[in-house]
Amino acid sequence: MAQAGAEIYERFFHTLPTIMAAVGFDGLFAEANQGWEATLGHKPAALAGTPCLDLVHPDDRDRIAAIKAKLIEGDPQHLFEARFRCADGGYRWLYMRCAADRDKRLIYVAASDITPRKATEQALRDSEETRRKILDAAPMAMSIVN
Repeated sequence: MAQAGAEIYERFFHTLPTIMAAVGFDGLFAEANQGWEATLGHKPAALAGTPCLDLVHPDDRDRIAAIKAKLIEGDPQHLFEARFRCADGGYRWLYMRCAADRDKRLIYVAASDITPRKATEQALRDSEETRRKILDAAPMAMSIVN
């Protein structure tokens, strides 16, 4: 029965399109699923044994390293956003959920691509900044009426 249960979880891990991985406490990928290839272009087999932080945007690495340390120290889970490098050299924003298994010395990761949402948020900020500049530079009094 235990083998059947393990087989179910194995199929779940490799079938689900969600980005999933197991990362050792040493920071190396122990296993990754097809979500990494579908979203970022990295073949799961190529990730095995490579440092997870190698894929993280340089501006996000210290924060991710600190989160990893907290998980190892005993925090049950962390949720965060970070940029990860694609196989083509670009970056995509991922929303990460990580939990530590202290007995197995693994950190389990599930992630979703939030790049479109981040682009929309940036466009809204840019639009607000443009509107503010127009209003501030106007040579006459203006108001916005609904």
